[in-house]
Amino acid sequence: IPRRIARKNRLLNEMREQQREAELQHKAKRAENAQRSRDYQRKLDERRTKKALKKREKELREKRAESRRLEQEQKQRVIRERIDFASRVDQITSDLDRRYGANCFSVKVQVTDYSEDNKPVATDPAVFGRCYFDRHSQNGTETYGEAEERA
Repeated sequence: IPRRIARKNRLLNEMREQQREAELQHKAKRAENAQRSRDYQRKLDERRTKKALKKREKELREKRAESRRLEQEQKQRVIRERIDFASRVDQITSDLDRRYGANCFSVKVQVTDYSEDNKPVATDPAVFGRCYFDRHSQNGTETYGEAEERA
């Protein structure tokens, strides 16, 4: 009987040892699979972050390009406005010069007309309100005879 028991105990010990080895192998495989899973997850996260970083860099580059384009447009707009303003100022000053020049010339003509005694008055009748030189204020003119009768 002791041999049987010893054999049985030995078989039980071997089975236990095999179970322990199987459990250890199983734990090792689980640990290895968990490590692989963590590594895979880390790689996925790295890829995602790299993609996100690349996307963010691309967005920033596009924003910089857009801001540079807007700055250029703003500069061009300012230059155009300055040129337009300068041309408007030139146009206004030339119009003013022309008007003032015409006014000065007409005043000079009138001064010379009225300052010289022997020069006949050659002004536009429309200058005066009643048009003394072209038409009469009354319907008809009085003849010399009528003037003598009245006197």
